[in-house]
Formats: sequence, C-alpha cells, structure tokens
Amino acid sequence: MPCSRDPSRAEAGLPASPQSESIPLTPLSPGIANPNNAEQRPASVAATHTVDQGAEIRSGTRGTTRRFPGQQRNPGVAPRNYKEKYPADERYKEMDPDARVWHVYNDEIEIFDTDMINDAGGSLDILLIFAGLFSSVLTTFVAQTSSALSPDSAAMSNSILLELVALQRAQANGTSLSSVPPADLSFVASRGDIWLNVLWFTSLVLSLSTALFAVLAKQWLSQYSSFVAGSPRERACIRHFRLTNFEEWRVQVIIGLLPTTLHLALFLFMVGLVIFLAPLNLALAWFLGVFAVVGSHLYCDYCPTCLRH
Repeated sequence: MPCSRDPSRAEAGLPASPQSESIPLTPLSPGIANPNNAEQRPASVAATHTVDQGAEIRSGTRGTTRRFPGQQRNPGVAPRNYKEKYPADERYKEMDPDARVWHVYNDEIEIFDTDMINDAGGSLDILLIFAGLFSSVLTTFVAQTSSALSPDSAAMSNSILLELVALQRAQANGTSLSSVPPADLSFVASRGDIWLNVLWFTSLVLSLSTALFAVLAKQWLSQYSSFVAGSPRERACIRHFRLTNFEEWRVQVIIGLLPTTLHLALFLFMVGLVIFLAPLNLALAWFLGVFAVVGSHLYCDYCPTCLRH
C-alpha cells in the first residue's frame, strides 16, 4: 500500500514526514496477543503500561525532567510546589507510611522548626555571653562587700590592745582594775551592708540561674531538632510527640522569661550600687539613682515583654 503524503509538504518540495505516513499493520497470528489491545495484554504488561501512562513528563527548552509514581521528590521544582515535588498517591493509599501528606507535613514542619530554633538559639547565645560577663563583674563587687558581714579581726585586735593599755594605766595609777571597761567584741552588721549584700547576692543568683536555664534550653532545642530515622509517617508522629512535650514543659515560655530575669538582676545591681556609693559620695549616688529610675521607666515602656497588646 503506498504511503499517503501531505499535499502541502509536497507542494513545498519537502519530503514526507514520518508522522504523515500510514504504514499498514500486519495481522497477528491467532495465538499471539496484540500489545495494543488492553484486553489481550497479560497482567504484568498491563500493569507496566498503566505505570507508563501515569508517568508525568515535564519538558523544557533544555533537558527533560520525568517523574514516575514511587519517586520521592523532584529536585527541579520549587520547594513548596508539592504537587510537582511529590507524586500523587494511589487510590486508598493516601495514609500509607510513605504517602505524600507525610512528606508535605515534614517539609512544612522543618521550615517552622528551623526558624524557631534559629531565633531561640541566637537569643540564648546572647544571654549566655551577657550573663557570663555580668556575673564576673558582680562577683568582684560581692567579694569586696561580703567581708562587711563578718567580724573584723583587725578591729577586734585593736579593741583588745586598748583594753590592755587601759588596765596597765589603772594599775600604774593605783586605781581599781574593775573600773576599766571591757573591750566591746560584739559585732553587728550595719543595715546598709545587709541590704547591699542582699541585693547583690540576689542579682548574682538570678544571673547564674539565667545562664543555667539558657544551657538547659539549648539542650532541649538540640534534642527537639535531632533527626529520627524511619518512614515519613513515623517521623511526623515523633515530631508531634516532641512538640506536645515541648509545649507541656513550657520551653518557649522559659526562654521568653530569661531576658526578663537577667534585666531584673541588672536592676537589683543598680539599686545596690546606689546604696554602696551613698556613704562615699552622696551626689554620685543621687545621680546614679535618677539614672536607674529613668532607665527602669523606659524599660517598662519599650521592653517587648512589657508592651501592651
């Protein structure tokens, strides 16, 4: 049978295209199945043919990207184009361990967790640095003022020496030794020293507690973001279990309160510094007190944890 040619191509002097040719098909023998007939195909061939028809082909100007059922992801598509990134599930298999819904859930949660952990980790690093520096400075002041809470051995020695001199004078003058008053060895810390040490020791405890809970929070974040092997559904369930416990332990609330705790420690240090400077220079103590009050007012107005919603 002669090939049929396209009249337009023949008039233009072009050769006949392979698509325009109609090639006769030789009838098959009665015992041979026709592969183009779905009713005569074997089961294995039919299944393969169904998979080939279900293949999604995306052609571009350069190269060809193909995605077949069972392929996990397509690296050439946008990150959140999940219809192109993951193949569609077969019917009645939408909740299988490797279904597309679990892949999409894990990808979205990974983005959320990454942002949350990066923000929390950055703030915790800053808190650790500031708490370490502040604690070291505060320790120097506390070491100097804590000695005022214990008896001064030098002052006690001076009192005893004065008593001995008074006894020798009384003996030389022939007066009664009982008339010499005994040395006063009792010790009572002043109220200013007590309040000063209370404020600074409380500030030091708050600063060290902030550093401790910051380290614990970083360990919680590290454990929360650790990878778990398994099917996508198992990973999604484990992640949900971790998030539930993360919320029950109020980890985010604790992380949010750590800066406030450190700010409170700084405020107590400033109040103690005013008490420390008052006996030395009253004008300097007043200036520092006014500065602390203004700073506290600005803190209550502009601190993120104190803003009115």
